Amino acid sequence: MGGESGLTSNTPGQQLALPVNLEVEPSFANYYLPEDSPNLQATRCLYQMACGNGEVVAFIWGGAGVGLSHLLQACASHASATGVAAHYASLAGGLAPSELNELNPTALLCIDDVDVVAGKPEWERAVFHAFNRIKDQGGRIIFASHTPPNTLAVGLPDLLSRLLWGPVYQLVPLDDAAKVRALQLQAHSLGMQIGEDVAQYVVNHSPRGLASLFAVLARLDQETLVSKRRLTIPFIKQVLEL
Repeated sequence: MGGESGLTSNTPGQQLALPVNLEVEPSFANYYLPEDSPNLQATRCLYQMACGNGEVVAFIWGGAGVGLSHLLQACASHASATGVAAHYASLAGGLAPSELNELNPTALLCIDDVDVVAGKPEWERAVFHAFNRIKDQGGRIIFASHTPPNTLAVGLPDLLSRLLWGPVYQLVPLDDAAKVRALQLQAHSLGMQIGEDVAQYVVNHSPRGLASLFAVLARLDQETLVSKRRLTIPFIKQVLEL
C-alpha cells in the first residue's frame, strides 16, 4: 500500500479543461499515502476488510477529491481478484433501490454516496435491508459519504445505528507537496523520469484529485512515446494546450 491514491488540489492559474481519459483503474497501489498521512489508519482498515479480515462494518467520509470512491472501488477490486465475491454500488449512479437488494450474495459490499439518499425512505429501507442481509451472510460492508454519519439527515433510526456500527474515518486531502511526490512515484512506475519542477507544473494545471493527475500523466506518457520527446514544461504546454 505504500504509494496509493490521494486526492484534491489547489490549482492556481490556467487549468486543463479535461480533454483526457480519466479511466484510471482504482487500486490500493495507486492510492498515495505519505508515511505520516492521517488517512493511513482508514486505508489499513479497508485493506484488511478487502482481504476478508478485520472489521465487519466501516464508514469513511470526506470532501470532494479525497478518494472515497477510489478506496471503495479498490476494496471491491482487490477482494474480487482474490476470489471473494464483492460489489461496489454508487447510490449517486442511477441505481434503483430495489437493485441494491437484488445483488448476488456477496462477501463484501461497498456502498458509496450514502449522503445522496439520506432522508429518502425507500432508499433508506433498501440500504438497511442490504446491511442486514450482508451481515447475516457473514459478509462485510463499507459505507462512504461526503458528510459524517452522525450529521446525515437519516429518518430511519435503525439505519443510522447500522451506519455507526463500526469505526468511522475522515479522509483528508493531500497537500500539493504530497501530490508532487505521488506524481513522481507514479511516473517512475511507468518508466518515466519527471523532475520536481515538472511534477509541480502538472499539479498546478490539472483538475483536483490524484485520479485526474494520473490520467494526465498517462496521456503525457503516451505522447512522449509517440513524439520521442522528453517530458518538459514546454512539451506539457503543447500537449495539454495550456
